[in-house]
Amino acid sequence: MHAFYKDAQFQFAVENLLGDAFHGATDVGEVLSTIDRIPNGDAAAWVTQRTATADRVVEQARAAEAAGHARSAAGRYLRAASYYAEAANMADDPFAQVGISRISCPLLITDPENEQFWPGQSARMAGGMTGDVTLMPFTAAEGADGHCEPLAEGLRGERILDWLDERVPA
Repeated sequence: MHAFYKDAQFQFAVENLLGDAFHGATDVGEVLSTIDRIPNGDAAAWVTQRTATADRVVEQARAAEAAGHARSAAGRYLRAASYYAEAANMADDPFAQVGISRISCPLLITDPENEQFWPGQSARMAGGMTGDVTLMPFTAAEGADGHCEPLAEGLRGERILDWLDERVPA
């Protein structure tokens, strides 16, 4: 696999972002163009550039929503949320630096038991939000623990789709 970064945490994050394109949670072009603006290991640039990409996509979502294009607006809000989340993952203080409390669309935050990289971050993030936030737990008993629920992608996907069904008009 192509290494975009020597920094293991950056590389892991990029691989997740690229993989999320399969589900529409990111766009490969947006991910790659943002990579070009982030030097290896520069967490401040990561936060700044991922946030800038997210902000740009939110503006596109608002324009689509204002034009009555609910589906494309929803897709853009989803992508923006992914970019804000990745920016927050590298921030010293995600709430202050990324301003994720600005997110105004419904937000789903997964909360896996035995989170090995950022224990407690999901709950802290949910607690810092003011809008419609769902904190969705995943457990070891379900085989769905650990960062990004790697062994329970089907279960995670089903729960996310159920959550979307409840919030996004068809």
